[in-house]
Amino acid sequence: MTMTRWFLLPCAIGFATLLAAPVQGEGIKVTNHESGSTIRYPVALLRGELKDRSAKEVVVENRSSQRPSRQIAGVALDGNFRALAELVPGENQLRVSAGSNAIELVLHYHPQTNPYFVRVIYMTDSTGETDYQSQFDGDPQNYADKLDTAIKLLQTFTAERLNDIGLGRHTFNLEFDNRGRIKIHALKGEKPASYYYGLSDNDWYGHVNEWVGHQFPDSHSKNIVIAAYTRFDPVQKKVFAHTALGGGKLGLFGGGSIFTWPNTLQDTFRVFGDETPIDAEKVHEDSAGRKTVWATAATTMGATLHEMGHAFGLPHCTDNLCIMTRGFDHLNRAFTLIEPRSQHNEQPIPFADRDVAYFAPVSAASLRASRWFQLDERRYGTEQKWPTFRLDRSTGNLRVRAERGVRYVSFSVNDDARGFRDFWSEGTSPPKEVVLSADEIRQLAPGKDWTVNAIDDEGESRSQSLSQLQQAGNFIRTWRFAKKWLPWTDHQQFPAATSSTLTEIQRKALAAPVVESDEALIDFEPHFPKENRVNVAGYAALKFNSPERQTVKLLTGSDDGLRIWLNGHIVQEKLALRSARPDDDEASIELRKGANLFLVEVSQATGGWALYFRLVDAESRPLLIDSKGNLMPQAESPAVPVQ
Repeated sequence: MTMTRWFLLPCAIGFATLLAAPVQGEGIKVTNHESGSTIRYPVALLRGELKDRSAKEVVVENRSSQRPSRQIAGVALDGNFRALAELVPGENQLRVSAGSNAIELVLHYHPQTNPYFVRVIYMTDSTGETDYQSQFDGDPQNYADKLDTAIKLLQTFTAERLNDIGLGRHTFNLEFDNRGRIKIHALKGEKPASYYYGLSDNDWYGHVNEWVGHQFPDSHSKNIVIAAYTRFDPVQKKVFAHTALGGGKLGLFGGGSIFTWPNTLQDTFRVFGDETPIDAEKVHEDSAGRKTVWATAATTMGATLHEMGHAFGLPHCTDNLCIMTRGFDHLNRAFTLIEPRSQHNEQPIPFADRDVAYFAPVSAASLRASRWFQLDERRYGTEQKWPTFRLDRSTGNLRVRAERGVRYVSFSVNDDARGFRDFWSEGTSPPKEVVLSADEIRQLAPGKDWTVNAIDDEGESRSQSLSQLQQAGNFIRTWRFAKKWLPWTDHQQFPAATSSTLTEIQRKALAAPVVESDEALIDFEPHFPKENRVNVAGYAALKFNSPERQTVKLLTGSDDGLRIWLNGHIVQEKLALRSARPDDDEASIELRKGANLFLVEVSQATGGWALYFRLVDAESRPLLIDSKGNLMPQAESPAVPVQ
């Protein structure tokens, strides 16, 4: 059967109740891992309980490893503990000890085979200088060690927190060398630091995004870039080349605080307990005002994960503990048991499980559906078949369709994620169509305007705003596509089409079945063979009846070139390489009483291949074609119910 989960506004939750069976021995119990289980990332976070409530430390030794991280000391407080173990591929025999008590735990590490991964880049300016700014004398300038440690912790955090809300230990893949270290790409930028200092955040992001795209043109990576040349100027009291931006394939973060990051996995618990004040006369203070090493490490590592989340397609959310809000300030809490002193608290602060940073369900479910979180390689279709939406203007019901099955539907208001539904299957495929009622939408997306996002079973996603969906009803969306196309190799002129060729194309189009688009955009690509989608012209026909002889306005947009014949005469043409936008072109045309016929040619170079097409009367009312093929003004319908 298909299981549907329905979530409204996300709220902070604690650890899931469906945890693994505890591993316990004399005085020690591991509560979040079962001996003999398998995980797909190299650093295991162990949570558990101790009989000795006075213990302050737990030591984990991986007897299967000869790496420097073979033994890691964790923390304990009031009978609870947190610890880390770095695993090697295969079986790992772990000994967990606290004082005279010890237990044995076996974990299997099976590296991911997912080819979609996160690439870690340390970007210098054109000098190639890798040193980062630090307040500490004798800083080892070990950027690779710090990035290796921090990104592994972010990978572990993501897996553990998704598992805690019942989605399993899914997380992103990384590039590892044969020593188990993350491959850190130290890349020299094109410009001196002074050039980057002069750019706005958005221009800097755009420059880095383009530069990384040229360096790594693959389609399987998300890139996290840490800037080596971020600098705080103590005279101007200003930080240069510092930002936190993410989206598309890139997360960009300034490297001005990585001096606070742990050097090794063994160093993690020291860093998250380090109350050393940040010297704001020497370095950028980036700790949400808490002004300590531990807080700076928590905020900046958490913000790095936040920007990676944007690169994975996540918007902000409204849950204060979500990584996609300021929850990232509390990333440390997943690895510790008490928050040390800072400028915000004179005494250490104990916290409950429900106060630990996490990915809120609306964000976590989106990650779970992403190609970057599938753990193992999957065979995906070569054709892009986006989810589609159709809004019923009379009822407010929304239909979401995906040929490969709908995995996830979410709503956002003012760019903040709100409610969602996800669809996981037991022995069957996810539904190809989901209908959400107006009442459901009001609960999932309280607000006057919203945007819906859907992800299909292959991780393809699509978003549409309420206004876009409402406007879709103003466009003509029923067409017949000709099973014939013409070459378009010379983009300086229209395809060569004789009258006899056009007659044949028109005949083939009229013999084809009617295809109706859910949305205003008419996508040509699915209607032509894969081998004929570059440097070609495709054709679609529309036959209808006009109740009278009348002059109407034709409004179109295309990707790329466009020619339109009405009853055999050209009424619109645009020779261009462009993206499709509604109402880019306008023409006044005359319809005859009775039968009329449009033949549309859309020329395609590369990329998108699509058409917007609508008609309006002299009073600017949309003209639509009913099920009997008759042209008439759009019927008045109730507004879509919203709050």
